[in-house]
Amino acid sequence: MQYRVGICCKCSPDVEVMIVKRHPSGNYCTYHNHQRLNEHKEKNSDNKGSGSNISAQSGRIPRKKYVYKRKATGEWAFFQSQFAVSNKRSFISDIPLIGELQPIWCFHVLGKGAFVKFRLYDKNLVFTTAEEHIDWHSNMTRAMLLKKDSRWQKIFDLYDKLKIEYENG
Repeated sequence: MQYRVGICCKCSPDVEVMIVKRHPSGNYCTYHNHQRLNEHKEKNSDNKGSGSNISAQSGRIPRKKYVYKRKATGEWAFFQSQFAVSNKRSFISDIPLIGELQPIWCFHVLGKGAFVKFRLYDKNLVFTTAEEHIDWHSNMTRAMLLKKDSRWQKIFDLYDKLKIEYENG
């Protein structure tokens, strides 16, 4: 998957970011595209609902769809605080991470589902490029990742070290 790098029409003009949406009104980064879509939804939801609550076809009151509300984990605030003190470069390739923090850059070395206690542990979080993060989550084996780039060995060494720390503590 290729990501476009460009200038978001809402971010500062001197910073290049990952563009996720090309739109007639401009290019948007992840954050501002999400804001744009939410504004569109709110605008359209204001126009609904003039009249009776009873459905014309069935004669029943329509039921509201259940929406699951996620509990805040504090993960995004943790990512932001760690990114602020980091060198803003990929842990694997040392490529600079330019622009606002993107969630795809946040890489848990030990999976946050299997190793719950290390979900908000600063040593378990590193920053990588989007391509490196996607490579990790695709079905590539350790050997395939090392064949693609030998610098992945840093991640595997850190993984082994953190796994021992998790089991001992």
